[in-house]
Amino acid sequence: MARPRSVYERQQRGVTTLDPRCDAVPNPPPMDLATLKSWIDGLGYRADIENASTLRVRPREEGVAAFPPFFIQHAEGWVVLSMLDVLGSDAKLVSELPVHLLEANRDMRLAKFAFDEHDQPLLCAELPTESLDQAELADAVERLIQYSATYRRIITGVIALPRPTSG
Repeated sequence: MARPRSVYERQQRGVTTLDPRCDAVPNPPPMDLATLKSWIDGLGYRADIENASTLRVRPREEGVAAFPPFFIQHAEGWVVLSMLDVLGSDAKLVSELPVHLLEANRDMRLAKFAFDEHDQPLLCAELPTESLDQAELADAVERLIQYSATYRRIITGVIALPRPTSG
């Protein structure tokens, strides 16, 4: 019997019944690094292979606004996008940085701030490969690049937000 498909996948194909016997579409080919690379290249970025499971994303043209080190890792069942050193050295000057990052996380879709093993802020997103398509990856890549620029200005431009007083 074919593997069960989610209701969303069935709706995308026009199948409205939940009967798994109606699932006649074969499993998609497994996601690989070459596919991810071609999708990133198609977005107008340069995707360099760092190792067997990792791409480094860079602007294609010299002189174009650069962004922080940006990596895409392909792991079993997941694609992990990570933008390192997203706030730069200015992050050390921000009072209550974790609070500001949590506030930013509430406003963002798909991507979130986290801390790496050295307690440096990074911006990341995780996408399951099971039904990943080019549009979903493109959305994640563009959001990370946009969020890195936007929140770098917002968070590092504010040393301390005024706290509401109770009373």
